[in-house]
Amino acid sequence: MRVRWIFALIVSALAILGVVAPATHAATSDDLSISIRSISPTILTGKSTITLTGTVTNSGKQAWTSANAYLVMPRWPYTSREQVHDVLSSDYAYVGERIVSTGRFAELGTLEPGQTKPFSIRVPSGDLDLSAADGVYPVGVHLVATDPQGARSGQSAARDLTLLPRVSNDARRVQTGIIWPFIEPWSPATVTRDDIAESVMRGQLRHYLDAAIATPRDARTILIDPALLDSVSAVANAADELELTADEVALIDDWIADALALASASDTYIIDYGRPDYFGFLGSPQSKKLNNSVHSATRDASERYKLVGESIVWPAAGDPTSKFVSRLAALNHDLAVVSSERVSSWTPTAGSRVALDAGYKHIESFVHTPWAFSPLTSNGSLVVQNFFSTATLSSLEKSQNSSARSDALLLMNPRWDPVLKDLAPLLTALEGQRGSFLTPTTLSSRGTASEKPLTVRKSSTSPVFSPDRLAQTQKLAKKNTLVQKVNLAPTKGSSSTTETARAVSLGWRRSPAAASTHVASSVSLADAFLNEITLETPGTITLSSDKGSFPLTIRNGTDSPVRVSVRLTADVPGISFAESPAVRIEPGSSHTMTVDANMREQVAATASAQLTTVDGESFGTAQAFVLRTSNVGQYVWIGLGAAVLLVITAAGRRVLQRRGSIREDSADDGNGISHG
Repeated sequence: MRVRWIFALIVSALAILGVVAPATHAATSDDLSISIRSISPTILTGKSTITLTGTVTNSGKQAWTSANAYLVMPRWPYTSREQVHDVLSSDYAYVGERIVSTGRFAELGTLEPGQTKPFSIRVPSGDLDLSAADGVYPVGVHLVATDPQGARSGQSAARDLTLLPRVSNDARRVQTGIIWPFIEPWSPATVTRDDIAESVMRGQLRHYLDAAIATPRDARTILIDPALLDSVSAVANAADELELTADEVALIDDWIADALALASASDTYIIDYGRPDYFGFLGSPQSKKLNNSVHSATRDASERYKLVGESIVWPAAGDPTSKFVSRLAALNHDLAVVSSERVSSWTPTAGSRVALDAGYKHIESFVHTPWAFSPLTSNGSLVVQNFFSTATLSSLEKSQNSSARSDALLLMNPRWDPVLKDLAPLLTALEGQRGSFLTPTTLSSRGTASEKPLTVRKSSTSPVFSPDRLAQTQKLAKKNTLVQKVNLAPTKGSSSTTETARAVSLGWRRSPAAASTHVASSVSLADAFLNEITLETPGTITLSSDKGSFPLTIRNGTDSPVRVSVRLTADVPGISFAESPAVRIEPGSSHTMTVDANMREQVAATASAQLTTVDGESFGTAQAFVLRTSNVGQYVWIGLGAAVLLVITAAGRRVLQRRGSIREDSADDGNGISHG
């Protein structure tokens, strides 16, 4: 990591003669840069020759002349983490004395425009009058040169810095190891499948995996997010679309196989799918639904890849608060990764494995320090020296405090692009060589102290999800649950629950607008899938009696086999339908099922047919139709027959009445006396 200093004071000419050199350089030209590539020895144990190697680059358009590179080092080592942290991060930290003795610096001559030159500086430690005390020396390199205008300042034109620990033979042993997190190192808002392919085949992810594989097993812990494996698998599955050659697909498949082999041969923890932004949604009304999706996606992916390991949750560095930790505890992970800046009473002497107070219970945690988190740099030498320096300071703490649990567990940055040969000194030291003060360990074997649980800070400035994002994400979770229940052959690594888990990934935190767009798009895709499954019913169905059967047709317009059922209801009581069995329908096919109905006393009603999942959850638009029975015709004929009979009966009675009246008239004698 290049350490740049900005300082406005002019350094006196005495600096050239080897007196105190400040770690700041206001006059440094942006055209010149110097980088340390290696330092040996990596740990100073006695008298030896200190060797610095690196490169100097002139990126400007004019030449610099008479360039020299000088070693800079103090006589006394630093003995606290704070001192080391300050010298690595501060623009105004004291570095040490510039060594200007003849033959003890590198003469580079003229630096032409665009030119890069290597340098090597060798200085016997006996020439430096160093203290014999254990600790960490900051070791710098200063570049002094004459500018294009002929001016030459005693102040350095460029500089870089590394660390050199000194350890005595009787140093206290320290538990050490490297933790390699495998998460998606890219932003989901901008990454392309081409980017992923290149990284896996010959870029950062390939280099990172190789470095993890080279780490001795006894000192190696793996944190793995199954979403990364799915993303890499998706690239291999899209080989034709991406125009990948067979050899390139083989490289991607090799990466997946190597990653899985590494996980099975290591102390492995499984990160929740997509590394969720729990701070954004835990405690919201939607959290249960979202948690279920994340849990399901993690479980399914772990089974798919045969991943075995304890569960671990890794929130963003600034997230943990006392309330948030209590919510995390309810998720029952085996371990949590927490930044030391969020643990109020933590000190390195407590060790990196501690218990945190989560209110009603404790949560086991790995506490990492900001300066133990490897920098984003291709300079593996500084990572190695930082690690050895941390171990040295831990050893000092243990020698000063018999109850100290100080250790050196380095959490690697998953975005780091390492050069394997730069890590060779560290990997060799982690073999647990006899006489070394380093004891290889893993995260599981580094037990938690039985002391009182530590407390977490009460507030955080981390953002939570907006109400709109929560609502949309819950909608997506519901839609995706339906798709998962219906779809019998989801694309490998792209099930409906994985899409929900990805929607709440921590990777979206810096791009909330892009996250909302992604969720809306995912909802549309889920809707489009479900809408391709349709139900067809006639407008009117007539049964031959009060009981009967009729057909319904389900069409599958998706590119996956589906399993669905149908639920029927009527708008009047008494009508019942036989339960419809769930049916499998192949892509592009249809299925016609026969439905039994019982109208009982009803002669007509409006019925509704609704597509459902196997467990009865509705989806799609219900189809309404008229259901009636042919008995209505019989009732009409009976009514008409009865009406005709009534008419005939009434007519007959009128005829009989009329005939009786005629007979009475013919028997009268005209005097009103009847004779019959």
